[in-house]
Amino acid sequence: MHTRRRGFAQRRRARGYSQERFAAAAKVDRTTIARWEAGETDPQPWLRPTLAQLLDVTLDQLDDLLVNHESGARRQAPPVPSVGDRFHELRDRIRSAAAVDAQAIDLLAAQANNIRLMDRMLGASAAEAQLNGYLDALQSLRMFSISPNQRRPLGGLHAQAATLAGWQRLDRLDLPAAWRHYEEAKNAAREAESTTDLAHSMAEQAYVLRELDEPEAALQLATHALSVAGTRVPSLMRAWLHAAVGEFHAHVGDWSASRQAFDTSAQLLPADPRDPLLPYVVLGDVHLDRWSGAAMAKLGDTASIDQLHSALGGLDQTFTRARAGMHVDLAGALYAAGRHQEARSELVHASHLANRIGSARQRKRARQLTSALDAA
Repeated sequence: MHTRRRGFAQRRRARGYSQERFAAAAKVDRTTIARWEAGETDPQPWLRPTLAQLLDVTLDQLDDLLVNHESGARRQAPPVPSVGDRFHELRDRIRSAAAVDAQAIDLLAAQANNIRLMDRMLGASAAEAQLNGYLDALQSLRMFSISPNQRRPLGGLHAQAATLAGWQRLDRLDLPAAWRHYEEAKNAAREAESTTDLAHSMAEQAYVLRELDEPEAALQLATHALSVAGTRVPSLMRAWLHAAVGEFHAHVGDWSASRQAFDTSAQLLPADPRDPLLPYVVLGDVHLDRWSGAAMAKLGDTASIDQLHSALGGLDQTFTRARAGMHVDLAGALYAAGRHQEARSELVHASHLANRIGSARQRKRARQLTSALDAA
């Protein structure tokens, strides 16, 4: 009996899309949309996050919209697939993964950039569903890809996305999940043969150790990441890694080593810190000043107050999570300088931003400093 995906077509029309306009937005042919709605073919896994975004639904809701409906018949529970059906499904998955070409990789990379931007501006709560769907798609494509020429770029994208997922879970203070995502990222980076992605995920994983109040272990892991990178990664990544090591030195109270690491980072930072091969690394002069200023504040250097004020004024408004953290850093420096009323004012700003994006990590830092102010 003929089947159609009525829910998918109805949702498309409700969003104001004709088949032609929807196809253009999804970057596929109109006939592809027609086949999807007729129940003849399924969207490729890497397209699903884009389709969910266009239809303004979650990935689970998209799955519901893609259910086939028999005309004139009541929906029934699907039959248990036979051995032959499972063989066909496996073959179809392998064939679908084999269709991944350079254009598909570019599309997947563009989706990652959109998710990254949403996370930066609106926080994990806004980007989490899309990122999880994106990770599922990458996992499926990697699992069923045969060619190393496909698996390597997919592994790189997977490593970068899993690292972002780790940072999101860290921001939510879901530390076990963050740790697992970083392990996932490292495994994907190894298959991608990407020293850059491997070192990046290792250094970020060190922040989980810091949240567990293991500063020495965090420094050890970040230093190991720097050793793994050596000189085999772009100078922008080397600058980022040295800055991370500088921060962890500050957390163990080693001012000299921290200052040296930040000086090295500044020397390595390219004149143009935008690298299209490293879209997940944002480290201009303002960001490095923010980073080193936070380390100085941790070490009780009151000179960090002016540096953080300057960096805060120069920071792009889209970096909401970073701004929340900077307000806490500035509050800490002001508290150490005995300027308690100003510190409280900064904490108000920090709490507002942290609540807006659902940052449990920054809320925790703000609460701890508020308690210290109350006890002073």
